[in-house]
Amino acid sequence: MNIWHITDFQLSYVVDQAAGLATIVTLVRLGIIRPYINKSVAFQLYGRKNVLRWIDHGLLEPIKDGRHSSVYRMSRLALEVISRSLQILRVLNDDQFTT
Repeated sequence: MNIWHITDFQLSYVVDQAAGLATIVTLVRLGIIRPYINKSVAFQLYGRKNVLRWIDHGLLEPIKDGRHSSVYRMSRLALEVISRSLQILRVLNDDQFTT
């Protein structure tokens, strides 16, 4: 069994990411921001390679708009959860923060 030793910085980073995600969830539920964004906006916000990698690994499922349309949309919440989770893992696994 592994025991995690995290620093104050790492803990505050995790809490900050959770608060940011909670803010986005709230804004979506209140209808202030849209729950879905199109593929090109996702590429701009999260990086083309990242989004395509997440789709390839089954972390993200694009939603096609209609049968005759080439437009895809993606869940804003799913994109945020994936992005923030990976950022948290990077910080938790970074040796410079564990000493």
